[in-house]
Amino acid sequence: MKKLIVLGGLAAVAMAMTGCKTTLDDRWTSDLHTKLCPAAFKPKYEVMADKGIVSGKATKSYWFWFIGKESPDTYAYERNGFPSIVPTVADAALYDACSKVGAQILLAPRYTVTKEAGILWFDGSTTVTVEGVPARLVGAEEVECKGPAPAGCPCGAK
Repeated sequence: MKKLIVLGGLAAVAMAMTGCKTTLDDRWTSDLHTKLCPAAFKPKYEVMADKGIVSGKATKSYWFWFIGKESPDTYAYERNGFPSIVPTVADAALYDACSKVGAQILLAPRYTVTKEAGILWFDGSTTVTVEGVPARLVGAEEVECKGPAPAGCPCGAK
């Protein structure tokens, strides 16, 4: 029994000392020693010129400065390529404008915010109106990388 415990202990030490290739975190090279370069893409949009300038509107009302009385149900959660953590009334107005014409983005959006307060400011509302040119995402194109690149990257950056 004692030999079995010693043999099991040696096997455990041997297994702990040898590694596995999958545990390495080497993101810039592969087993063939080739360099991986980050790719950059630029979205291509199709302007929906026949729709003209579209507008959307959303209102949120409240009691006692923070208790929500009425708020929008649907929001556009993305700004500048990153999702919003807490949706705002502006996100709801943007969704309203895009959904009216089937667009995915508004080019050159202009927001107008109107705040109204009730008696002694215990209740009120915020209304956001957005106007912009609707556009639709139709694809993406790869752009040349600019600036410093990883050593040995054949992407053409100096």
